[in-house]
Amino acid sequence: MTEILVGIDGSRGAPDALAFAARVAATAGATLRLASVFPYEDVSSRASSEAYREYLRSDTQALLDGAAQTVEEVTTTTEAIAHTSPAHALHALAERTGAALVVVGSTHHGPVGRVGPGSTGERLLHGASCPVAIVPRGWDAGAIDTIGDGYEVSPESQAALSAACQIARRFSAALRVIRVFDASRFASPALTTVPGWETVQKDHQAERRETLELAVASVPPDLRA
Repeated sequence: MTEILVGIDGSRGAPDALAFAARVAATAGATLRLASVFPYEDVSSRASSEAYREYLRSDTQALLDGAAQTVEEVTTTTEAIAHTSPAHALHALAERTGAALVVVGSTHHGPVGRVGPGSTGERLLHGASCPVAIVPRGWDAGAIDTIGDGYEVSPESQAALSAACQIARRFSAALRVIRVFDASRFASPALTTVPGWETVQKDHQAERRETLELAVASVPPDLRA
């Protein structure tokens, strides 16, 4: 991991995103790029105003500089970007800089400690060139002691499991591999007896459990999975 891109704005979720990104960067030996987007379109028109653009840029840069001062032991750069879509601007910046990870805060809607992607996070999750981390509100910069991996039998899941193993090793964390299945897709209670319905559920669960245990068995032995 070389560089982590952090979306910074004036929301209450921004400090959580920065704290998480700084923790990951310090552990992975990565640098941080703090980026904030101000609402201005760099297209010449009658509405263009260089003075107004500079006011927005200066205000945004002050926000970034203040955030950067809170980070210790990690090399940090800042970037103020003129664009009408924060998600689009961060997406393009991640591609241009080859960021290894994009980190943004959760929306202020919803309870503390839970993730709500918000409009920027939701758009970043679709088609991003690298992983996207959405940090829960109220994240207290504590220990990262468990890494969860959502598993399904597919090449994408194998890639995710491999990445989860690397992250768990970096943080000396435990690895929890999770598989979810919907038993109701395979039988209907109205068309079978209760014992038959229960058997279908149990058989389906056993099948999914078997493939899950094979995946866990493939995890390197130095990890707690």
